[in-house]
Amino acid sequence: MLQTLRVDKGWDTLWHVRGDKSISFSPDGAIVAFASKDGAVRLCDVVTGAILRTLEGHISSVKSVIISPDGKMVVSASGDRTARLWDAKTGNTLQILRGHTECVKLAAFAPSSRVVATASDRMIRLWDTATATALQTIRGRGELLFDLLFSPDGKFIVSATSDEYGEDVTVQLWDQATGAPLKKLEGMAVPVVFMAFCPNGEVLATASTDAIVRLWDVATGAILQRLKGFPSMSFSPDGKVVATASGKNVRIWDVATGASRQTLKGHSRAVQSAAFSPTGEMVASASRDKTVRTVSGMSQRFTYLEPRLKRSWEC
Repeated sequence: MLQTLRVDKGWDTLWHVRGDKSISFSPDGAIVAFASKDGAVRLCDVVTGAILRTLEGHISSVKSVIISPDGKMVVSASGDRTARLWDAKTGNTLQILRGHTECVKLAAFAPSSRVVATASDRMIRLWDTATATALQTIRGRGELLFDLLFSPDGKFIVSATSDEYGEDVTVQLWDQATGAPLKKLEGMAVPVVFMAFCPNGEVLATASTDAIVRLWDVATGAILQRLKGFPSMSFSPDGKVVATASGKNVRIWDVATGASRQTLKGHSRAVQSAAFSPTGEMVASASRDKTVRTVSGMSQRFTYLEPRLKRSWEC
């Protein structure tokens, strides 16, 4: 329900960060992870804003960070051509996933947390999180791979690709166990850069560079709703509303009707990422204004971070 967001209390600025690549909540909603251009991943207490752990080891900017569904691990994808698995409790490196020949832009956990997917160089690779063993290699259709994620039941993976000119746009479903292609969602004229599943797996949301979020019926491939928002979105845990990044704001939409329910303001530059907490009581957003903000009833806090930049390969 929308009221669980407690948006009447306004925005709380928790962290002032250099870089706003990605944010991810822990399963209990108590911790948020964010990626930075300095190559570090920081885990912060949602209530106090305190930095709990700083995960260091990458020698280039972190492009994606995800906390595992069981809350025990963090995966980071980096421009240094590796992905790393971290112990969420201690901050220690568990595994270094090597094999990509270009910048690793994306990572995603299977719902079981036993498998993680990474994406780079037109390839999706699946890894055993316990052993770092490569399980599958999937070659995407397009030259450019923009996003990937697992279905909520873990049975398939979805990738969003285009050719090098931003054409031949495809959202492809793959069998997780075999790597075989399944269904394609087609009809987009511009690249899909972000995707999210409704918790029951029946609806897939895609955000495109035309600033439109499309809600798809996964079973039929039909478009259910078109919403305004770019470049990120997140479903509430009950699947009834979806939050989208829309310019400097975050907008909350009704999934069933497509009606706009709320506009969350406060950032001074474009919002790059928006995410519901697993409890649905909070929305976090990361912006080009170098802040991560949350909707809650807390008093305002600021923490300024000045990380040292390391060697970087841009991608």
